[in-house]
Amino acid sequence: MNSKSMYIAIIIGSVALVIVATVIVFMVLLGGQGEYIPYPAQDETFYTAETPTPETNNNDESARPDDEYETTMYSEDDDTEDEPDGLEPTIPVAISDGPIRWHIHPNWNFHQVFNFSEGMAAVEYFEDGFWESMHILGYINRIGEIVIPVEHRHYPEMYAYRGAPPFSEGLVAIRSEENGAMGVFDTQGNQIVPFEAEFAFGWNFQEGLMAVRQGGWEQMPDGDWSDQSRWGFIDSTGRTAIPLEFQHAENFRDGLAAVMQAGYWGFINTDGEVVIDFIINVATDDGHGFLIIPSFSEGLVAVSTGGWEQDENDRWFDTTTWGFMNREGNQVIPFDFTNAGRFSGGVAPVMIGHHNSQDEDGNWYSSARWGVIDQAGNTVVPFEYTWIGNFVEGVAIAFPVDGDGVVLLDRSGTVIVPSGRYTNIHDFSEGLAAVRAAYTNGGEPAWGFINRHGYSVINPRFNFVGAFSEGFAPVSIGGWEDVNGERINNERWGFIDREGNVVVPIEFHEVRAFSEGLAWVRQGDLWGLLEIR
Repeated sequence: MNSKSMYIAIIIGSVALVIVATVIVFMVLLGGQGEYIPYPAQDETFYTAETPTPETNNNDESARPDDEYETTMYSEDDDTEDEPDGLEPTIPVAISDGPIRWHIHPNWNFHQVFNFSEGMAAVEYFEDGFWESMHILGYINRIGEIVIPVEHRHYPEMYAYRGAPPFSEGLVAIRSEENGAMGVFDTQGNQIVPFEAEFAFGWNFQEGLMAVRQGGWEQMPDGDWSDQSRWGFIDSTGRTAIPLEFQHAENFRDGLAAVMQAGYWGFINTDGEVVIDFIINVATDDGHGFLIIPSFSEGLVAVSTGGWEQDENDRWFDTTTWGFMNREGNQVIPFDFTNAGRFSGGVAPVMIGHHNSQDEDGNWYSSARWGVIDQAGNTVVPFEYTWIGNFVEGVAIAFPVDGDGVVLLDRSGTVIVPSGRYTNIHDFSEGLAAVRAAYTNGGEPAWGFINRHGYSVINPRFNFVGAFSEGFAPVSIGGWEDVNGERINNERWGFIDREGNVVVPIEFHEVRAFSEGLAWVRQGDLWGLLEIR
């Protein structure tokens, strides 16, 4: 072979080696046949996860779960695994060797997920978009098994801000897709109470009893609609323990339950006996259009009488007054207030005056002023605020009459955080509260955390944050941006610890707070689970 031929052979051989090496590197980076590569490599085998297979493309918002389920095992030893139809393979976000790791890699394309309660979490598909009245509900356990198939009706507006019904005392009440009747299941998926048409709705079990509803809104012969609901209580076997004879009922707490008759609230005990008569005319509004049902706190409950009345000049006046009763139904604090909160640490916020007052000329104005009282009815904090929230972990959020923005008070009325420092403060959780700084971070208000002394412990630098739960808080960066003339949501979520260290990369599209050691995270269209080591 001459030198020229040898030179050509060397070049061809070198090119071939480069091509082979490139292919090998490419296959390694992709993990072979679309394999889920654990990051970092862990020495445990991932749990089996059942993946619902929708009847249509999984990316379609109208997708419905089928009755069949594919089973996918995620393991370091697997060479391949099946993907849900219509979804691209997802390589899980890499999580460093820290306090949190993957529990189950992104696998489910549910439309909505809820926190774990007693080892079970509710999951949903939306039938016709989020705001339609009917969702399709099921339950999954900690190891990824769908114990109660995702095929049951769920009417989220009936729960207000409660979300999907959680397991309580080992049981949950859900509705049949066929006839809308309510049934009861245990954590093994066994149906304890059959889908009886007798019951149309129920809360969850508390103290061995559950409030259930019969009937609902019906159209009368004159064409008007009337709420014909009747509420009572059943026990864990489905037996009616307290007759369905109330307009509304809430679950029991500490031996008492709030029930309504003829538009007024009262309280009964577990034997169905009336302890506090039906004199509470309204429940206070939570600011979002939902009513806060009266409930006991530290042995006392805020109750109200009166209502809106019209005088001879057709002017309306709110004559509602609030006071406090004990568990025996005795009035212990007079009806001297126009609104009231809950007792916590021996004190409660109360209001005098009205948000909607009318002068002699018919002009509307606000005379509302909030202060704080103790359990003897003595004023602890003067009525110098336009609003004071309930005390949480010894402090309360308030807005002073003459101030500029939100302040933080302790139970003695001492201002811990003065006005003007933050534009928003959330309730405390695990000793820390989320705050939004008055200054901006890159043009947008930034969120951080303070302790109960008002000191900043995690400097504001996040787009938004959630409350701390089990030692960790969800945080986000980014947001909506204009990209080539389109509005794109580039917000991403992760988790921080109590020192502000990022322990889960801020790369997820959506997350849920930790509950029972687990947290849902959504990567693209798929939900997975993280766990605390």
